[in-house]
Amino acid sequence: MKKILLVCSGNTCRSSMAEGLARYLLEQKGLLDSVTVLSAGTAAWPGLPATPEAVTALSEEGIDLSNHRARELTPELINEADLVLTMTGHHRQQVLRLVPAAAGKVHLLKKYAASFVGDLETAESDWAYDIPDPFGQPLEVYRQVAQELKDYLAIIMNHLSQGDEEPQVGFNNCPESDEEET
Repeated sequence: MKKILLVCSGNTCRSSMAEGLARYLLEQKGLLDSVTVLSAGTAAWPGLPATPEAVTALSEEGIDLSNHRARELTPELINEADLVLTMTGHHRQQVLRLVPAAAGKVHLLKKYAASFVGDLETAESDWAYDIPDPFGQPLEVYRQVAQELKDYLAIIMNHLSQGDEEPQVGFNNCPESDEEET
């Protein structure tokens, strides 16, 4: 069974919504039994629920996030995952600080999805691929982030369901930066 790990900061907004959306998309493709999806936060307080706005945004998509509880990112979670998708370049750096050997399986979610469809932006850094943090914002911002996550995850799950574990267009020619956040 494959394991996908989604990573953000607190595991109460982006990565929790991404986990719920990924499970929903996998279920739609009949793949939920062959892929495990987890999420964690680089600065999570274990046990915290998803924010009310995240729960509402996903409930509007027919996804129940009310039982989600935040999980702290650990080396064990990283090592056990086949694919680690982060919300920002900073999260990617934090994952790699914990497990440097995981570099080949740690990607920015947005960039990973874009690479499947040959839609890599010309950018000086990976920060152009960050998914914004809706924490503390109105529900409408959560809805926008949820839609962005759904769009990118749909691309990824579609390719994974076809057996494409690696992007086919340009990804290897556009390595992810390990530059430090300034």
